[in-house]
Amino acid sequence: MKKTALLSVIIVMLAALCLSCGGGFTRESSPGKNYALADDEFYPVERSARYGYVNARGNLLIDFAFRKAGAFREGRAPVFDGRLYGYIDKAGKLVIPYRYKMVTDFNGGRAVVYKSGDYNWAVIDPEGREVAPLLCSHAAGFSEGLAAVRMGALWGFIGADGKFVIPPRYRFAYEFSESLARVSLGKKLGYIDRSGRMVIPPSFREAGPFHDGFAPVLSAGRKKGFINRKGKFAVPPVYNHIGRRFSEGLAAVYKGGRRGSPVIEGGQWGYVDTSGKLVIQPTYADAAVFSCGLAAVRVGNKWGFIDKAGRDVIPFLFAGREGPVFRNGVAVVTLSAGKYTVKKAGGGECSLKVFGYEDYLINTKGEFINP
Repeated sequence: MKKTALLSVIIVMLAALCLSCGGGFTRESSPGKNYALADDEFYPVERSARYGYVNARGNLLIDFAFRKAGAFREGRAPVFDGRLYGYIDKAGKLVIPYRYKMVTDFNGGRAVVYKSGDYNWAVIDPEGREVAPLLCSHAAGFSEGLAAVRMGALWGFIGADGKFVIPPRYRFAYEFSESLARVSLGKKLGYIDRSGRMVIPPSFREAGPFHDGFAPVLSAGRKKGFINRKGKFAVPPVYNHIGRRFSEGLAAVYKGGRRGSPVIEGGQWGYVDTSGKLVIQPTYADAAVFSCGLAAVRVGNKWGFIDKAGRDVIPFLFAGREGPVFRNGVAVVTLSAGKYTVKKAGGGECSLKVFGYEDYLINTKGEFINP
C-alpha cells in the first residue's frame, strides 16, 4: 500500500510539472479599464492568422480581430482589415474607420495617411479629422514633430499644420532621430538639424538614423561603420553589414562572406562596443539589438537569446525573419508548427502543440507567460 501511494504521488507531481498548456489567453479586464494603461503595456500578438493585444502577464486586452495590428502610439494603434487601414483606441474600438491604403504612427498628435489615387495624402488628428490635405507625391510619418514630404522630385519637411518648415530641396529625406535627419542633395547622404542646417556634410552612400549618439553609414569604399554626431567614425568602416543601431552600448556587425547579387553571403554576425572593439565574436547567422541585457541571435533557422558576455541564455526555439526584442522585460516570440515542452513563468513545464505560426510571450528567463 505504501509503494502504491508513493507511486501515485510521483505521478501527480510529474503531471503537475508537465501539463498541456491552456492554448488561449484569458481576458484581463473590461475594455474600459484599458484606457489607464500606457501604450507600451499593449503587446500585439498573432493567433490563427488574426492579431489581438495582450499585457505583460499574457492576459487578453483586445480580441483577435485584425489581419494586421501595430503598436500603440499616443493611444492609437493602426489595424488592417485585409483591404484598408484604420485606427483603434485602447478599448479596441475602431475610432478612425478603415479607409486608408497607407498609415503611419501618431507623433505629436498627428499622423500621415494615404487614401488612393494621385496626391491624396493628408495629416489627421487622433479623432480622424483631416488637419491638412497634402497634395504631394509621397509622404513619411511624423517624428520629433516633423514629417518628410515629396513635392514633385524634391523632399522637404512639414510641421503639425501641414505647412513646410524646411522647403523641398532634397533628392531624398528621412525621419528625424535625436534631432538629426538624413538628406541628400545629390548621390550622397548627410544630416541636417531641425532648422535645415547641414551639420554633417553629404559624404555617405547609405546612412541610417541616430540612436544612442551613433548612426550606421556606408563609406565611399563600400564598407560600413558607425559615426558619432560630429560625423566622425567611432566604429571604422570595415564591415560588409552592420546592425541598424547601437543599444545598451553594443551593435551587431557582420564579418566575412563574399559579395553576391544583391547580398553578401557566407559571413557571420557578432557585436562591437562603442569604441569599435569586437566583444562578441561573429558566430551567428543573424543578430538583433540588445534590450534588457539580452539579444536575439539566430543559429540555422531558429532564434535564441544571448547575454552581453555572449553566453546562451534562452534556447534556440523561435521562428521569424527578424529577431524578437524585449520590452519591459517581455518579448513576443513566434513558434512554428510542432510540439514543444516549455517552462512556465511561476514554475513547472507544459507541452505545446503549434499549428502554423503562433505568437507567445516570454520573460527574460525564457519562461512562457500564460501559454
